[in-house]
Amino acid sequence: MNWNMSDWLGDDLRWDLANLRRYLETELANLLRRYPIGSIEELVPQKGVLAYTDCYSPRLPQVQDALLDEHGAEACSAYNRLTLVRALEGFDPDVKVPDGLGGELVEEYRARVAFIAEQVRSRPAADYGYMSDFFLKDLRVLGGASFPNLYQIVDMAAYLPPNFCRYDGWRENLRKLAFVHLRAGATRHGPFLRGHLDTRFTESFNEQGRLKAYARMADFMTRRPELRGIIGSTWYYDPNLERVSPHLRYLRAIFENNGALFHRDGPGAVHTERALAKSRTRRRAFEAGEYQPCCYTVVWARRDILRWHRRQAGVAARG
Repeated sequence: MNWNMSDWLGDDLRWDLANLRRYLETELANLLRRYPIGSIEELVPQKGVLAYTDCYSPRLPQVQDALLDEHGAEACSAYNRLTLVRALEGFDPDVKVPDGLGGELVEEYRARVAFIAEQVRSRPAADYGYMSDFFLKDLRVLGGASFPNLYQIVDMAAYLPPNFCRYDGWRENLRKLAFVHLRAGATRHGPFLRGHLDTRFTESFNEQGRLKAYARMADFMTRRPELRGIIGSTWYYDPNLERVSPHLRYLRAIFENNGALFHRDGPGAVHTERALAKSRTRRRAFEAGEYQPCCYTVVWARRDILRWHRRQAGVAARG
């Protein structure tokens, strides 16, 4: 398709972004000579990623560390906002929007780019500080490495780590090896789709939103035969979560009821922090020694996803 960026952002918003860029470039002139902002291709790897830290260039945290140490939090925030503004001004939908996205996902991509532009213009600068989650997610969307899908952004080429089928005893390793290589057909441990929650869009993070998001991903996969399925790692795939938060069972159930493989990664401080952040019930159970948050990885094979999608489509057709 030949898209016009005026259709994506509008002339007024593009004018405001240009003014913001000129202002930030003036404010950061001396700093930019020492720490030039790279192209979006340099900042956002287009290759497959193993973990969230692979979703951006290793140079990025190095520059962020230096900015914070030498110039302070405000300079770091301004630098990140300028990085996004330049990425927005250089954004080419014909190049960055992945081939095979369905109509709903293309429209959401268009809306998300406009949202990023509006936010970087009006949101408090502090929200784009040191290695800000918003900044990193927006950068991947503008770089075409991830696409927006309701409550998440979805990595286009995620891989399981090389040691995924090791260190767990020969029976468990053989079970995982058979699933990943035979059922999923991922001889190189990928590529898979993998979503990351965006906390700015949690209004769609519910059972119906999850079903819709996975249906969209399944539809996308029908036009991308290289994709071997969907993977994810989080505390809410833990089967023990159901004991303390039964209303969250649906988060695991869609995989559990449709042939997915689960692997226990184990507990950790970050998983505990996230699991307890918004629930007094889970916090009380944790403090009483009745609940220990634990991270699990899920691998949902392509064939099982598409089978589930066909069943869902059949149910919808029957009304």
